Amino acid sequence: MLLARVVGNIWATQKIPVHADQKIMVCVPVDLKGKSEGDTFLAIDRAQAGIGDVVLISQEGKCCNMLIGREWAACNSAILGIVDLIETEEGSTQFA
Repeated sequence: MLLARVVGNIWATQKIPVHADQKIMVCVPVDLKGKSEGDTFLAIDRAQAGIGDVVLISQEGKCCNMLIGREWAACNSAILGIVDLIETEEGSTQFA
């Protein structure tokens, strides 16, 4: 699992059938303070996230397939939830 910020969405006039009813978002990994630290990637959104949201992402294929309810969905990144607050020993960071 990793933290990421949603930076965009993908609009496609045609998708493979298993992705036809799925919302696909562009995400960038972030650290615990919300600072970007990596390259963008695509993730299927199951949490109704929007641009600017910090989200929790699973990058394990079977978990992603289970989330979207299909056994073979050609998916390896899925947004599981929207993160509002992170608390650590050093303090907390609020995102929402």
